Amino acid sequence: MASARLHFRSAPVLALLLLLAACATPYGPPGIFGGVSHSQTGPQTFYIEAYGNAYTSVATIESYLYRRAAEIARGEGYDYFAFEFFNAWSETVEDYHPGYERTTTTYSGSAKEGNLTSESRTEYVPGYSTWSEKPRGEARMRLIRSPGDAKGRVYDAEDY
Repeated sequence: MASARLHFRSAPVLALLLLLAACATPYGPPGIFGGVSHSQTGPQTFYIEAYGNAYTSVATIESYLYRRAAEIARGEGYDYFAFEFFNAWSETVEDYHPGYERTTTTYSGSAKEGNLTSESRTEYVPGYSTWSEKPRGEARMRLIRSPGDAKGRVYDAEDY
């Protein structure tokens, strides 16, 4: 019986954790929660950009940049890649929520009897701002045939 109570009590916590995990930016094309995109800038070079939401870490964005670089390399028939530049950071973003008026009308009496009255009350709800950290990342990568073909660190596309 005690274990059944434990499972019942932990269900809301588990549901909350699953909900929060679902809010993080998934790996994939850009959407409302963020994403990863790339464009070819030269014969063997690509620019990769990734961005996330407040539930995504900078480390996750970095891993998305590596993953996309490896996918590009394998897709183009290369085994290795190197970064010409790689940068990931988090920026503070303000979201402003404007104020609004809310009017409540209360009726009393009876329209049938002719004594219907109403009282209205208008309340102003002020606007407010929220701030959140939103990670971003960008990189320019070059496709490499062999580790000896490049200066600096070379990455194996099969590792990502």
